[in-house]
Amino acid sequence: MRYRLSILAIALACLLLSSTRTGASPASLPQVGAGHWHTCELRMDGTLACWGLNANGRINPPAGIFTQVDAGGSHNCGLKTDGTLACWGTNGDGQSTPPSATFSQASAGAGHTCGVLTDGTLACWGINMNGQASPSEDTFTQVSAGGMHTCGVKTGGTLACWGDNTYGQASPPTGTFTQVSAGWVHTCGVKTGGALACWGDNTYGQATPPTAPVGGIAEFPQLEPVAASSGGGSSRPGALALAGLAAGGALLLAAGGWYARRRWLT
Repeated sequence: MRYRLSILAIALACLLLSSTRTGASPASLPQVGAGHWHTCELRMDGTLACWGLNANGRINPPAGIFTQVDAGGSHNCGLKTDGTLACWGTNGDGQSTPPSATFSQASAGAGHTCGVLTDGTLACWGINMNGQASPSEDTFTQVSAGGMHTCGVKTGGTLACWGDNTYGQASPPTGTFTQVSAGWVHTCGVKTGGALACWGDNTYGQATPPTAPVGGIAEFPQLEPVAASSGGGSSRPGALALAGLAAGGALLLAAGGWYARRRWLT
């Protein structure tokens, strides 16, 4: 049992390498991004592979070497080794047409995309009916594009969110954070000390993070937005999946817009 859990822990550690990763060498860190009915993977050699529904070419990534990939609602974006972006899939609102610039990180949302430029400022493009593609002029270390809102970690560690705020998903708490993940109508962030905070729609408990039991997990190093479903439940694009590891146990949680599922591994 311990051997099997060790293997699982290694696998979960790989899944923790999400769209927040920047500056890594192409062959050092694998990564996976789950969109709406499709998935994309950054392979160890830096090439991309995608699978699932192929409407609008969303699973046909370009050739080349990449350092990051993120899957959105029906489009994807990848960060090339030279810092430029390549996006593919649905482009009816320009979400797959990035500006000519160099980036350190990018995030594909439901119908818009945002990226952190190398000078720390943000650029967003695509659907902007709720202001989700109109960022502030502050500098950021990470950005996450959600359903119709966007959130980013500022250089000082505080959060800023903009766009649709119907459920409070664009009203982050105070404090400093190391990472943020915007879902469809809720958002979660990892605080500087490792604690997890979530806000927005909580109809199915998706904004109520679990409390680690004795020997479980006390910190959440990273979050990854995906479209998740389980047990026959429906899902929304941009739902949240996260995995955390700690000595003595591991947590696997998938929280979608319509359901919440948690499982403790001990």
